[in-house]
Amino acid sequence: MSYVYVKSKTIMSAISERRSPSLNKNKVSLVSCESYDRVKVDEAVEEAFELLGGPESIVEPSSRVFIKANALLPSTPEKCVTTHPEVVRAVVKQVMRVTKKVTIGDCPGGGNASPYLKRVYSRTGLESVAADTGAILNFDTSVREVTVKEGSQLKSITISNSMAQSDVLISLPKFKTHELVGITAAIKNLYGAVPGMTKFAYHSRFNNADDFANLLVDVCIAAAPKFHLVDAIESMQGEGPRQGEKILTGFIAAGQNPFAIDFLLMMLIGKDYHANRALHFAIERGLFSGRSEDIVVVGENPKNLSVSDFRLPLGKEQSAPVPEFLMKKFAKLLTAKPIVSPGICTGCGKCVEICPESAISMEKGHARIKSERCIRCYCCHEICEFDAVSLSKPTLLRLARHFGF
Repeated sequence: MSYVYVKSKTIMSAISERRSPSLNKNKVSLVSCESYDRVKVDEAVEEAFELLGGPESIVEPSSRVFIKANALLPSTPEKCVTTHPEVVRAVVKQVMRVTKKVTIGDCPGGGNASPYLKRVYSRTGLESVAADTGAILNFDTSVREVTVKEGSQLKSITISNSMAQSDVLISLPKFKTHELVGITAAIKNLYGAVPGMTKFAYHSRFNNADDFANLLVDVCIAAAPKFHLVDAIESMQGEGPRQGEKILTGFIAAGQNPFAIDFLLMMLIGKDYHANRALHFAIERGLFSGRSEDIVVVGENPKNLSVSDFRLPLGKEQSAPVPEFLMKKFAKLLTAKPIVSPGICTGCGKCVEICPESAISMEKGHARIKSERCIRCYCCHEICEFDAVSLSKPTLLRLARHFGF
């Protein structure tokens, strides 16, 4: 593991003056935190900010700040699907040292209608955070087109107007695996800036996993967050972002460069950065060097927080040794397939509503997926709050690995 590690703020300040600007912008604070105890989280988040110059280096007294959590769906904090409310609360507290103009929220996958937003905010704990801190919950569902000159997939992207018009956008990702693109962290969290159903329209348009991963980079650029703080106190491994296994990783990471942050996270879990497909394309596009020595880590020594045996989603773990020509030719046979469990499905119809290819219908009160139309975007798996959609284990992929491809 190679990087520039700075032990203290005093040393950090001295080195910062000598380092080139291109290196300094890749500074990441790394702080140990092993529980969601409020006092411990407050201390860790404060340290993460102070190591980077404090909240006053990010916001001004007149700034309107939007704090974007990962509030994917109405899920309680202990399920490890959304950003923990104690982390959100601690960040709000830091920002409010400088400005009181703070809004918190997200554009959940199930839609932006006010009743659904209220349910999401209540279940995820964001409603409580707002009540405790005086921050405003976002219910503005208006949108804005943002031009992205350097966009690879799109030159104009639809994002939340509230996020776009804020003076400072702060992103608070939950560190998790992701069946489609490998990892969801600093880059992927900004897809939550895309409002409700537009998310699924983009999924339909960019239904190849790599095209979608490239789009994630475009969206991250369009949203233009000024600061990121990753909740990796408890993370999700395996079949994320919804049905994976909770694992204590015990840290938070913060900084201004989402690509540097994601690169460091991949180092910490001992995985090649290519497993984070969005990061792979960001590096390919020259948005980050892809060199660990270009990251300045302040705070905890990364060697003390490395995670052993972290599991990627089954498909991502097994597809690594499979030749690319096989992956392209037999894509559907080499990727997991979503399957509905009738005994769990409540018939709410949310998956029917959001499926970008209209591949899901309701039959006898339960959802049914038409395999021939499914594009393997896993939106249904991601958005089902009742865990009724599971992912099959692709037989051909297992065989390919068994025979040494």
